[in-house]
This record gives sequence, structure tokens and C-alpha cells, in this order.
Amino acid sequence: MKKFIAALCAALVAAVISVTLAACGGGGVAGTYKLASMSMALSPGEDPVVLEVGDEYMGEILSEDFYTLELKDDNTFTMHINVGSGETSFSHEQDGTWELDGNKLSLTAEGETVEGTLEDGTITMTMGGEGAPTIVMKK
Repeated sequence: MKKFIAALCAALVAAVISVTLAACGGGGVAGTYKLASMSMALSPGEDPVVLEVGDEYMGEILSEDFYTLELKDDNTFTMHINVGSGETSFSHEQDGTWELDGNKLSLTAEGETVEGTLEDGTITMTMGGEGAPTIVMKK
């Protein structure tokens, strides 16, 4: 009976440690999110077109590095936008702060706030006003 109790206690300790490590690791909000897909209307009044990583966009293959968002533990973020390659390339970096209220994610930079959702390691947000692309990023 003592061996059974000792084995049960060891199993419980192992389970608690596993849950604790999972909560501190990849399951947290902080981390780097990369583009999975984006949708946008190519002309006013048209239905949005969904572009996935690997599709062609503006003569370039859409990569996961097109948009990357790093959410940091101190509630700051850095967003990178990388479009094109060679002479036609465009790169931009934006820093700001983030807040999470339930699954509602708010990114604020230079007095502007963009809102989206964060669920199961996936961020979905519209990057601007009407007609702006909706971006889906995954951790």
C-alpha cells in the first residue's frame, strides 16, 4: 500500500509540474505571431479575397514574414511589415503597447489603437478602416 501511495503522489506531483510548465510556456500570450492569411476587397464593393501564405500578392509570394507581431511580457509589442524583395521592397517596424481583455486584443502605437481578437494562439484584426485588410496571425 505504501508503494501505491508513493506512486500516486509522484504522479500527482508530475501532473502539477506539467500543468505549471505548460501555463508558463507556449500557452501564454507573449510570443511571436506570423501571418497565416489576410483578406481584403481588391475593389470597393467587391467581396474580400482571402490570401494564404504561399499565394502570390503584388507579384510576390506571400510569406509568413509579411506581417510579424511580437507581443512581449511587459505589454509592449513590435510589429514588422515586409513587402516585396529587391528594389520594390518595403519594410516598416512599429512599436507600441498591448492589452488583453478576455479575448479582445488592443494594440496602441502613436496614439492609434487597433483592436482584434486572440483565441487559441491566433490573432485576427483589421488593419485600418473600411476596405483595409483583415490579418490572421498564428503563434
